[in-house]
Amino acid sequence: TIGIYGNDDQTITLQAAGYISWTSDDSHYDNDQDIQVYFEAPMGKRILLIFQDIEIEGNQFCHYDELEIYDGMGNSSLTTHPRVVCGTSEADYVSTNNVITIRFKSDSLNNGHFNIL
Repeated sequence: TIGIYGNDDQTITLQAAGYISWTSDDSHYDNDQDIQVYFEAPMGKRILLIFQDIEIEGNQFCHYDELEIYDGMGNSSLTTHPRVVCGTSEADYVSTNNVITIRFKSDSLNNGHFNIL
């Protein structure tokens, strides 16, 4: 399991299937977070994210806590429209290339968890 917490602004190289969670021990996420992590697969490959367990505080517009998924790496990817995930809905995702950015933001209330394959 790869933990997003503690890897802010880091690039994680993906070689095979594995889990992505808030921490490597799958604990609940913390309040007041804004963390961005880059994932890179081998050239010519795409990245498939399957949400197996998701409980992110949310409402209709994901104003509280949210997980944003962008194609590409770095600030240039943040100018595109992300896939925004919150609540408990499934949100499987396939990248268009071999690099994605995952940004997680939480407010000062409630906390949850997520587990992505």
